[in-house]
Amino acid sequence: MKGKSTAAVKGGAKGKGGAADDGKKSYVPPPPKDGAKIPVPAGVPKVKTFPISTGPQPTAMSIPGVDVAAKEAPADGAEGQDAAPGQEAAVDDGFSPEEKRKMQLEEDAGFKGYLMMKRMKIPLINIRTKIRAEGKGYTIEDMNLFADKEEIEFADSCEKVR
Repeated sequence: MKGKSTAAVKGGAKGKGGAADDGKKSYVPPPPKDGAKIPVPAGVPKVKTFPISTGPQPTAMSIPGVDVAAKEAPADGAEGQDAAPGQEAAVDDGFSPEEKRKMQLEEDAGFKGYLMMKRMKIPLINIRTKIRAEGKGYTIEDMNLFADKEEIEFADSCEKVR
């Protein structure tokens, strides 16, 4: 295999994705020196190949006998320092504030009772009444996150009648 400059990956060119397709830099380690030579079996379909990297491996990888790249220092020089209190950078995890609140409520042990009521098909108006009566710090808007539009409209109309 000496002299070859590509590494084979099983799967061929079928499908989408893969390190070469997504435009990201990838690292393919070089073959071991004096390693075993394995001939390609007969009748094997063509495989997709990637160029072998010549530079050092990324810092997160640990392959014996291959140089490791130097760690990059942060541009602002604030390594190891915490952000000032109240000035934490907002993390964009792709969730809206409503989705984040809904996930928090699903994990909240105090709110699980209301979710159980919802799963048991108890009308939303009754769950809202219980939330107000118990006064545990939850709002009717919290419960509305788990209801559909029709249920919310019906519960709102029932509250107007009262």
